[in-house]
Amino acid sequence: FNFEYCGMHNNEGGLMNLDQLKARHKRNAETINALNRGQNLKEILDTILPKDILESLFENKRETIFKYSVYEDFYGKMSSGQTMLTNLIIDITANVRSNCLIMIDEPEVHLHPNAITQIINVVNLVCDRFSSCCIMATHSPLVIQSLLSRNVLIMERDIDGMPIVRQMRVESLGENLTTINEESNNGEETNTYK
Repeated sequence: FNFEYCGMHNNEGGLMNLDQLKARHKRNAETINALNRGQNLKEILDTILPKDILESLFENKRETIFKYSVYEDFYGKMSSGQTMLTNLIIDITANVRSNCLIMIDEPEVHLHPNAITQIINVVNLVCDRFSSCCIMATHSPLVIQSLLSRNVLIMERDIDGMPIVRQMRVESLGENLTTINEESNNGEETNTYK
């Protein structure tokens, strides 16, 4: 049993600074190339990066090589959503193993609605490629809207405070956000300002 943390916090519990993030991404790039996962990374990044940037990030020899130095040059030029997505993809690609469990807490934080959909597609692609599974905790109806209802569990508390886990009662994939919001809140009106 082991795990790899891919979040933004350092060992002291604070946020990583830019140098720490770059050092981790460089190590991950080296791991990706050592494990010959450059082609996997390229196919996954193809879903979120423009073709010209994507092609410049990889060198095709016998194996597809991820050129971290080129990525580092683009790092400050990408949108914050692209940066977050590419960082997550690089971290996961470097550390995922066959038949592993990927756990992601609130993937929607700081992402544009289109990027939220992209991250769901990316996670599905990674899980498929590596015969793995993912558990995501979310409050976002946009995340739920991107998933089949059979893949969604809603956690609530009963009147005594005991946790309850239930399935969606409607198909969530492509459903109206208002319907998803009502369903995920057990039909109760959600007023966060009370």
